[in-house]
Amino acid sequence: MPAWMVEGRSRPKKYSSEELAWMDLFESGEGFRVRLKPGISAEINDTFSWLQRKASTIFQVSSNRLGFRSTEFAQKKTANTTRLVLFGDSSSFGWGVNQDENYLNLLADDLRKDYPRRTIEALNFSMPGDSSEFGRLIFDKFLQDLTPDIVLIGFGANDARLASVPHSVMADNYKAHAGLQRIRTVLLRHSAIARVLEKITKGHPAEAVPMPTRGIAVKPRRFRTNLTHFIEQSRAVSAKQTVLVSLCSPFEYAKVMQKTAKAHGALFLNGQLILRRSIEKLRSKKIYPEYTTKMQKAFGSLLKKEDLLYITSDGCHPNAVGHRIIADALYQELTEIGGL
Repeated sequence: MPAWMVEGRSRPKKYSSEELAWMDLFESGEGFRVRLKPGISAEINDTFSWLQRKASTIFQVSSNRLGFRSTEFAQKKTANTTRLVLFGDSSSFGWGVNQDENYLNLLADDLRKDYPRRTIEALNFSMPGDSSEFGRLIFDKFLQDLTPDIVLIGFGANDARLASVPHSVMADNYKAHAGLQRIRTVLLRHSAIARVLEKITKGHPAEAVPMPTRGIAVKPRRFRTNLTHFIEQSRAVSAKQTVLVSLCSPFEYAKVMQKTAKAHGALFLNGQLILRRSIEKLRSKKIYPEYTTKMQKAFGSLLKKEDLLYITSDGCHPNAVGHRIIADALYQELTEIGGL
């Protein structure tokens, strides 16, 4: 979870030119925290990867007109279309993997094989650094017009982080300053007017809050409230199913997801547990042997020391085969309840 994405949460640090390059691909959202600059296509060096000195860690990112890592889509869903919509953090964004390797896109590909006469759309509104509090802003802004069939929710990792200001307070500020954010995004990034607006925004009374001792960004009780909101609002727009996906989340937060899903009739996928249980199967080449052979040849000694590299790029974010495994698990969950 790129810490820089949550302003004011970390101590100042110096950034490398590569980090600055991919930071520049993002801009303020309109009533929410951040988005990709609309219509970009770029290659990013995964500066979080443990394989930095061992292999290429470049991955491709492109954005649609709304500033999300997703294909373009018509707002009004056409007949005979099934729409999958994902809201989440950097793991669901697909940090470190190419766009077509993300678990949402892989799941959509699998469903297209089962339903060749249907149009399967996969819309990804995930954003690196987002907690459920920040993701709720994006969810509330876009969900109503999307008419989703299946909603997937993937938060928890950033909710559990330490923060100087609770994310609920910051979320209120983003909502309050939606107009200023909209103006700021159309101005030149370093113009004098933009700097004036920045000062106005930062000096707004709503942001003049004391900096307390660092605490949990989103406490478990509030996390549960947000998850319940996602489920209930998805149901209100006639989504057939909501799936809570736990990836790189502390045990307590994964447990909250599981209990909330059960209490409200949603599905829960413990992705991190599934990935960990896949390590031995990968190591023994019981699944995806071609991938394992390639990995062991390139990183044999490192894999023995850090077996999480079988499924992640940095101990947290799923790598390409990790996304494949999550897609497989989601496909199984959905087909077991009758598919689409």
